[in-house]
Amino acid sequence: MKRITLFIIYVHIFLLIYSSSSFAQAIDSLQIAQKYARNGEYQKAETLLVTFNQYHQNPYSRQLHAQILYWLGKKESSVALLKKSIEIFPSNHFLKLDLGRILYESGNYAEAKIVLDTLLSYDSMNAEGNIMLVYLLVWKGDNHKAKLLIQKLKDTYPDNKEIAAIFGNIKNDFSDELLLRFNNVSDDQPILSNQFGFTYKKKYSALFAPSIEIMKSNFTGVATPTLWVKTNDQINVSFGKTKVLAGIGWFNAQKSFSGLTHELSLEQKLSSSTKFLASSEKIPYQYTTSSIISPLLYGLQKMTIQVDKRKLIGAAGIERQSFADNNAVFTAYTWGLISVIQITGISLMGGYGFSYANTDDSKYTASKSLLSIVASQPLNSIVDGIYSPYFTPLKQQVHSLLANLTVKPSNTVSIKLNGSYGIMAQALAPYLVLEKNTVNKYFINSYSTPYNYTPVNIECSIQAMPTKNIHIEAGYQNSRLFFYTRNMLNIHLRFLL
Repeated sequence: MKRITLFIIYVHIFLLIYSSSSFAQAIDSLQIAQKYARNGEYQKAETLLVTFNQYHQNPYSRQLHAQILYWLGKKESSVALLKKSIEIFPSNHFLKLDLGRILYESGNYAEAKIVLDTLLSYDSMNAEGNIMLVYLLVWKGDNHKAKLLIQKLKDTYPDNKEIAAIFGNIKNDFSDELLLRFNNVSDDQPILSNQFGFTYKKKYSALFAPSIEIMKSNFTGVATPTLWVKTNDQINVSFGKTKVLAGIGWFNAQKSFSGLTHELSLEQKLSSSTKFLASSEKIPYQYTTSSIISPLLYGLQKMTIQVDKRKLIGAAGIERQSFADNNAVFTAYTWGLISVIQITGISLMGGYGFSYANTDDSKYTASKSLLSIVASQPLNSIVDGIYSPYFTPLKQQVHSLLANLTVKPSNTVSIKLNGSYGIMAQALAPYLVLEKNTVNKYFINSYSTPYNYTPVNIECSIQAMPTKNIHIEAGYQNSRLFFYTRNMLNIHLRFLL
């Protein structure tokens, strides 16, 4: 936006210079001011323009001066200068556009809309003014008018990539939606479960977009079926630069367990390609056999920095799982992918990932009672164990090679394949031994030993859009990790309403 604005202003100044009677002074002052602005030396540019504008009544030098004041953080001065300039030059629509843009970028949306409405009454198809108006309509919750306007702009400017991107975002992000989900999960603990659920989201405005979600889980064996109902609202501030989500829920395992869940998350856009995410949740833990037999809730806190560029994507973050027994599991990770092949319809990326996880207290315990073990096993023998009620990694570190392949045979079909292969992975593997203490009583003693392993994770998915309002995604994931080997199948149907 900054480069485009400067370009427009420079064109105007060029025309000014070669039509001005005070040619020498104009070219000296304005060209030097332009140079300072290009180099980011805004204070020097502003000093020159203050002097120049005292002796010249020209809209384009004032336009540049107002923009530089805005970049210097002097928003009120910038707005005041533009308003004064519009009084002097009421027919100059570029001044109105700049005023609308600065009010818009400053978050003064109500006044920005008044200025833009005035501008568009004279220049109804001004692309930039209409783009800002589309976002303002969405902000107010008038999604219908926003969709009609962006469709009109798309028809008028079919080659404008920014308008095309906004058209897709408006359709995708600001339509009410219904999501139907089916998941099938199986692993070698063994756990076998089927999950059915739906999410309905009503998008009234950027500040009020509530949703309700219901998920039903059924397990084989003695595990209790569960039901999780939750609702939340996502608040978009500064047109998506800041997103806040807050929600509550209720988790129930028939008569054996019930409890309240909650979530709070923040997503802050730091630049066009970088964002910061933080969240805190209290959610069900259902990853071990003991946790699906006796359900529990746990806390999950995350902080992440994400980078998403055309030829580079990556992330770095930390996580903390906290449990009711005051134990915690900590995880830190980083990964990055760079473009290897980028041709029409095909994208291949490769990279590296690292993660480290540890816990305060291992929850690897004997799978039988001490009495049963003493009756069936000799002294100093290895005792079978399980993680109960949750998994606890011990100094687990993984170095992985990563790959991402995306194939788009058409505009409505996308096939993705993600894979990671652990080239170096080690953890402390716990084991239990039946022993006697100094008073000749049996007990189970816990030890650990370094263990090398090769984690592998493969994910594949196909996304299809049979119509503009129906999105279908089917995926499969196979994970061979330290704790288990897991297979997951999921099917999602998304309807834009």
